[in-house]
Amino acid sequence: MHWTKTFDEERLWILLRCFLALLVSVHGWHRLFDGTVLTFAENMQGQIFAGYFLVLVLQAMELFGSLLLASGFFVSILSYGFAIIYTCAIYFYHSRFGWFQSGGIENGAEYAVCLVMCFLAIGLRYQPSRIFAWRSYWRPRLASSLAKQTQTRGVGIDHALAGLKGERSVGGATKLAVLSWQLLRWTVLILIAIHVVHRVVTGSVQDMVLLMPSFLPQPTWIAIAATILQGLALTTIALGRHQRCAYFCLIALNVLALVFHHAQQGWIVSGSDKDGMEYVALLTVILLLCGIDQTRLKKRVNVNPTIVVGSELV
Repeated sequence: MHWTKTFDEERLWILLRCFLALLVSVHGWHRLFDGTVLTFAENMQGQIFAGYFLVLVLQAMELFGSLLLASGFFVSILSYGFAIIYTCAIYFYHSRFGWFQSGGIENGAEYAVCLVMCFLAIGLRYQPSRIFAWRSYWRPRLASSLAKQTQTRGVGIDHALAGLKGERSVGGATKLAVLSWQLLRWTVLILIAIHVVHRVVTGSVQDMVLLMPSFLPQPTWIAIAATILQGLALTTIALGRHQRCAYFCLIALNVLALVFHHAQQGWIVSGSDKDGMEYVALLTVILLLCGIDQTRLKKRVNVNPTIVVGSELV
C-alpha cells in the first residue's frame, strides 16, 4: 500500500484544523495563566469601542472555540469567525508594526495574515453545499468522505457526489476543494517569497547570518545558499515543475531554521518579543500538506489523467 493512502484528503484537513486549534488555544491559555487578559482588555478598550467585549469574544474563541474546531463541530462557522477576529487584530494592532514578524522582534502582520488565510481555506473546504442547511454546519464532512461512506453502503460514488447540491464534484473533489488548496498553496508561497525578495533587494542576508548559531562554518555562504534554494524551489512550484521535491526542500530548510534558531526562542511569536517557533511551524505544516497532496495527485494522475484530485484539475 502506498504511504499516501494513509494521508487521504480528509486526514490532511484534520491535521491542519487541529494544528490551527492548538496554535490559537496556546495564546488563550497563556494569556489566562499569565494574568494578562485584563491588561489586554484595557489596552483594547483604550483603542477601540467595546474593547472589553471584543477581548472576551477572542478569549472565549481561543479557549473553547478551538476545542470545537479540533473536534470537528461547526468547522466552517468557527473558521470564518477566527478569520474575522484575526483580521481585526491585523487592523487594530499588527499593522502598526509593519509586515515582518519572523526573523525579528516586531509584531508584524505576516503571521496573522497566514492564520486568516488558513482559516478561510478550512471554512471554504468544510462549507456545506447549501448555505441555509443549518444541520450541515453541526459536523460537516468533506465531499470525498461522504462519497466513500456512501459507497461502502452499496451506493455508487458518482450517485453520491451527484447528491451534493450546489457543488460540481469530479473524482471526489469539488470546486471549493480546488479553491481551498490553491489558497493554502499560494499563501505559503507568497509569504516565503516576500522574505526571499526582501533579503535580495535590501541586501539583508547578513541579518539572517546574525540569527545563525556560532558553531556553523561559513554562515554567510549558508545564508546565501538557503536564499538561492528557497528562490529556486518557489520558482519551480510556480512553474509546476518538480513540485514535490521543491515542497520538501522548503520543509527541510524550515526544519533547520526551527532547530537552530526558533527553538531557542520558545514557542510564541505573536504578542511577544521573541522569534518563537509557532509561525515557522505553521508554514512547515502547510508545506507538508501541500507536498503530500501533490504526491497523491501525481499518483492518481497515473491512474486517470482527467480527474480532480485535491488541488488541481489535470
